Amino acid sequence: MNYEKNRHLNMDQLLKAVIDKEDLTPSMQQHLGTCPQCATAKEKIEQPLHALSQMAEEMTPLTMRSIVLPEKKTGWQVLGLRPVLGIATAICLVVFVVWWPGRFKPSHVANQQVVMNQELQEAEQLMIDVGAVVENALPQAYQDVLTVFETESEEDFMQFIVPVVGPNDSASLLSKKEVGRC
Repeated sequence: MNYEKNRHLNMDQLLKAVIDKEDLTPSMQQHLGTCPQCATAKEKIEQPLHALSQMAEEMTPLTMRSIVLPEKKTGWQVLGLRPVLGIATAICLVVFVVWWPGRFKPSHVANQQVVMNQELQEAEQLMIDVGAVVENALPQAYQDVLTVFETESEEDFMQFIVPVVGPNDSASLLSKKEVGRC
């Protein structure tokens, strides 16, 4: 498949040719080699890049000494003192955990007294809370609703909640009920 002679390479294709000529198809490579207009366009792109490359080489300072990579360490040399410090820290931690709690532990009787005092305080607080609930079991929001109904009698309130339906009322309710056909 030959690349058409009257069609020239676009900017993307020219940039691919500057970066790596192998990115173009063989027909495009052949066209680039034979078309003076495309070759000139490619050179216009390459010239500033070559100038920049030369300027970078000129501006780069020379190295004063040769670069030497450090030798690769093996085995314990890689870790250095870290294993020794890690083991020493672990031993200190074990000794601290085993030895420390036994040294400053309060006596069993004093510990029992502290626990009993805490339980007594919790029991007193529980009794205070129970007393508050016994006095008024409703939360504040329900108390506000209740104050609206306190002005009416309790019988009116109960009829509002559960209406009383007599034998005549049920018959009138059934007669008022409209049954529609489907």
